[in-house]
Amino acid sequence: MPTRNLDTISACLWDLRARFEEQLRALTEAQRLADEYRRSQDGQRAAVHQQLVAHMDAILKSNGAVRETATDCAGLIHALSAERIGADST
Repeated sequence: MPTRNLDTISACLWDLRARFEEQLRALTEAQRLADEYRRSQDGQRAAVHQQLVAHMDAILKSNGAVRETATDCAGLIHALSAERIGADST
């Protein structure tokens, strides 16, 4: 089993994990802003609302990046399985 492929898979999975962690931080901040919006006075709500909208837009964009990275990782893993099956049958 080629070590280079395993190294690539490992790097891909670490990248995916980092993207998920980044997304979790953004979701936590969005929740904080939602709580702040609930507690804020009418005059402050517009500014908090803008921040909340911006965070949600960023989260939605990052969903695409997470999906793309996960798809890349899955492709590498499926290719590894095919390589291993081919190697085992020889």
